[in-house]
This record gives sequence, structure tokens and C-alpha cells, in this order.
Amino acid sequence: MYLDVCFKLQGDFIALNHNYQLWEALAEKFAFLKYDEGKTIGIDSINGKAMKSGNGNSKGLDTLEITSRSILRIRTPIQHINPLLEMADSQFKIDDDFLEIYNPHVYPLNPSWALWGRMVAYRGIMDPEGVKEAVEIELKNMGITSDIKMKIPTYEDSGAPKLSFLMIQDKKIVGFPLYIVELSNEDSVKIQTYGVGDFRHLGCGIFLPEAKKIS
Repeated sequence: MYLDVCFKLQGDFIALNHNYQLWEALAEKFAFLKYDEGKTIGIDSINGKAMKSGNGNSKGLDTLEITSRSILRIRTPIQHINPLLEMADSQFKIDDDFLEIYNPHVYPLNPSWALWGRMVAYRGIMDPEGVKEAVEIELKNMGITSDIKMKIPTYEDSGAPKLSFLMIQDKKIVGFPLYIVELSNEDSVKIQTYGVGDFRHLGCGIFLPEAKKIS
């Protein structure tokens, strides 16, 4: 059984592309996260207000402003719940920025006919059709063979597939946002549980219920 452990956050700004630094900071204090490396535990991207460099952004980088709605979401097997809850009231340094995590809540994975993943990435696959084919193979291996649909959103001006990027030190990983729709309750929970693709510890392949209509 998998659950989401969600922490409230206190801080100012962090890098918009913060996933590797976040995992490093957490794994430094909690060794089981380091050794897991996304095999069973997913660490979602922190949400907040994105700020591009310039336009009053004094840091000179694309940053994320921590807001009252920002959370740290960790998707985990139930046996890791207690160690994760011990992270409450800890402070972490991400590059030169400090974050405090507090007030944890534990949530079940909710079934949904439609799921949304911010970024799906595979080592060695950089094209959208290749990613969708790899996802199809993973879903079949999970026993999901029903007539589901997948969609990578596109840019309005060009119609090209939208890209997502992940920085691992100085290496750029290319991935794609992905909708998976027309799911049964059982299949939607299964996808949320196991995810797809690589780099789950860096925010990839983590799916959340999507309420809006996907055409």
C-alpha cells in the first residue's frame, strides 16, 4: 500500500529546477532515501509561484517562490511512513536557500479517470513518441491493457509537444508532461502507486488526479 506524505513549507525562494538538490538535501539527513534512489519512493516537485529571471527577480535565475500553498509531497510504501514523519520540523539547505518542513499529513491515493504527470523521462529516450511507447510497455507490465489514452500537451503557437527539463548537476534530462485518461479506478491507483519512467526520486513519473476535461 502506498500513501502520500505531504509537508507544509516555510521559506522564501528556491531554484525552479530544484529536484536534484532537494533529493540530495533530504538524502543527506535520511539515508534510506539515498539508498532507495526512486526504486520505491517518489519525491514530487515542490509547487509554488514560478518567477523567471529578470522582471524584478533579483536572483538572476528562474526561481520558485514558496507560498502558503507550497507542499513537499513524498509518495511512499506504508512501511516508510514513520521515518518520513520524523522529518517534520527539519530545515534543509537547497543551494543557498533554506526550507523548513512542518505539519505533515498522510493521504491515500485517490482513484481518478484521468491522471497528470508533470514530467515523464527515460534514460536514452528523448522523443515524445518513444516516451509514449515506453509508457505503454510499462502499463502492460502492470497488467493495464484496457483502452486508455495518453496525451502529451502541445504549445499553442507551434503545436509542438511541450518539454520538461531536469538538471542533474550540469546534465540536462529531457522529458514530457503526460495525461493518461479513461482509466478504471483500479488502474489509476496502480499508476499512481508505481509510476512510470526513471528518476522518481527527482520528481519524474509521479501522477496526480486531473479534474479538467482532456480533449
